[in-house]
Formats: sequence, structure tokens, C-alpha cells
Amino acid sequence: MSKAIFLLSSILSFWFNSLLLYIAQKKRIFLDEPKEERKIHKKPVPRIGGLGIFLSILFTLFVYIPQKIFFFKLLVSLLPVEIVGIIEDWKRTSPYFRFSFMLLSAIFSVILLKTVVINLGIVYLPYLLAIIFSIVAIVGMINAFNIIDGLNGLASSIAIIGLSGYLYLIHKYSYFYPSWLEYFLLASIGAIIGFFFLNFPFGKIFLGDSGSYLIGFIAAISSIIIGGQENSPVSPWVVPVIFFYPIWETLFSAFRRLREGKNPFEPDKKHLHYLIANYLNSPILSSFILMLAQIVITLIALYFHQNTVILMMVSLCLVLIYSVIFSKLIKLIST
Repeated sequence: MSKAIFLLSSILSFWFNSLLLYIAQKKRIFLDEPKEERKIHKKPVPRIGGLGIFLSILFTLFVYIPQKIFFFKLLVSLLPVEIVGIIEDWKRTSPYFRFSFMLLSAIFSVILLKTVVINLGIVYLPYLLAIIFSIVAIVGMINAFNIIDGLNGLASSIAIIGLSGYLYLIHKYSYFYPSWLEYFLLASIGAIIGFFFLNFPFGKIFLGDSGSYLIGFIAAISSIIIGGQENSPVSPWVVPVIFFYPIWETLFSAFRRLREGKNPFEPDKKHLHYLIANYLNSPILSSFILMLAQIVITLIALYFHQNTVILMMVSLCLVLIYSVIFSKLIKLIST
């Protein structure tokens, strides 16, 4: 059944996104115009790939998931963040408007799916504090994937690799994790891969906010269930290692902008993936390098998935490596 779920979701996603690509170009809607300085592409590109991924996941889960109650709980949790992403792809909205929908999805997932971080690896949170932390973490991960969605294939490949790592852990500890999570991850990975073939390397269609918000939300709730539960067989520090790049890029960028006296939510071209692309003069090669790095990091996280101390040390090493690379690239590009 696992292969059937994965294949159906992949095929549906490729088909849905091909159809959306055709409609968007034909009707001249949902197009990302290359007007901003930080844009890499030179021609208008449809930015509605998230809708194709969303529809593929829903259809696949409706067909295969045995616990229909979880299907409807997932649907209710996913809808707000997907709706606001589609609206944002159509027309720019205020940060407060987007945040309110993200917050709604986070609250629904905490209530309906019990995505509450209890275990931080070094301390257990009181339940009320755990709920607040979980909502903040979910909203943060949604924005994290939106921030790294700047190059073809980057956000989607990091999601595919990271979620595949989670799928391995679910199989290894199937006695602990809910069965619906495996169906959900299989459908999600398949749908993102179906999109990936249209996005990388030539960018025929973009994720858009509907896609980056969606896969950020998927990564967030999966991360909480994988590592954040009480008595989990997996260290919570698997999460900040596997999804190191989106998490740290978001935190570092916010700090960097505040230090520069800028709005921490204002986009710019000083993200690491942009700097690598600028230095190599190749966005495709930049995405490929970060994909390879993601594979290596995920394998390290899986190997030490029960050792919190080592995973914390790995996280620290990744921060240092990031800082050195970032500093050198800034100097090389500015000279």
C-alpha cells in the first residue's frame, strides 16, 4: 500500500501542477513577475504549485487513509494556511492577515492532531507552556520554508529529504507513532516530488506561498509528532538537525536584519542560498549543493537519532559552519 500511496500522490501532483501551469499561463493569472531585484527568473512564472500539492495530498489520503476522522482533522488544520497562501499568490496581503491564518492552522493542529511539544530533550515543558511553544514553532516553521523558497528546487528538496528521514524513523518505531502519520508523509513526499519535476531545474512552476506555507506546516506538525512527544524513542534534537537550514536561516536572518536596523520580516538577497548562487553565478548549482548538504545532514541525524548530546553538538557545529561560510561569501561578493 505504501508504494500505491506514494505513486498516486506523485502522479496526481505532476498532473494537477501541469494543469495549473497551463491554466495560469493561458489566463495570465497567479504569475510571478520578475520585477523585484531579488528575483532570479527573467520571465513570468506561475506561482501556484502549492495548490497542486495540496489537492494531491487530499485526494490520496481520502482514498487510502483508513481513519477518516484523521483525514477531516488534517483537512481542517491544513485549510487556513493553504487558503491564505493561495490568496497571497493572487494578491499581496498584510503580514498580520497572513499571520492570523497561520495561527489558526497552528491552533487547529494543536487541538485536533495533538501536535504539542512536551519533550525538549533536556527538559519537559508544562502543558500550557508546551501549547504556546508548539503554536510558535508551527508558525515559525511555516515562515522558515517561505524564506528558503528562493531558488528552484530548494525548499521542495529539503522537505522531501527531511520528511523521508522522518518516514524511516516511523518505520523503525512503528509501535510508537500513529499509523495516519505514515500515510500523511507518503502522500506529502509523493506530492512534493511530483511538483519537483516541474520546478527543478528550469522553474516551469513555482511553489508560491500556497506551497511554501503548506510544506512548512507539514514539516512542523511531523516534527512535533516525531520528536516532541513524551517518552518519544527519538531525540527532539533530530528536528533542528534535519531541518537546520530553514530553521537557522530564519533565526539568523531576523537577527541580522534587526542588527542592520531593518524590518526582520522584509525579504532581501543576503540569504545563504542567494549568496552561493551569486558567488557561483549558478542558482541551479547552489540548489544542488544545498540538496547534497541536506542529504548528509539528514543521514547524520538519523544515525544519532537517539543521542541528544551528540545532536546538540552537531547543531552547534552546523551553526559554526554556516557562520564561516556566510562571512566568507559576504566578503568575497563585496570585494
